[in-house]
Amino acid sequence: MGRIRLESTEGIALIIQPPGRFNAAIHMFFMRFDIAAIWLDADHKVIHKTIAHRWRPYYAPSSPAAIVLEIHPTRINDYNVGDQVKIAHA
Repeated sequence: MGRIRLESTEGIALIIQPPGRFNAAIHMFFMRFDIAAIWLDADHKVIHKTIAHRWRPYYAPSSPAAIVLEIHPTRINDYNVGDQVKIAHA
């Protein structure tokens, strides 16, 4: 929040503790741009994805999630439900 844009190579991984469906919900209040939200389970498999539109109140995965990737919306098709995602520490 507070940023005016997101570059196509930027994003954030949010670790959800404890993992869950409602714990992994996000809101887009005060956001100035849309994002792609990619939810992963504890095994880092994609379980849900959507374009989250600015100023919308609520997005949640269809099943419990352990990680939420928030990335540039043009990257949403880089991930498909069932994909295994490798997360490396930067």
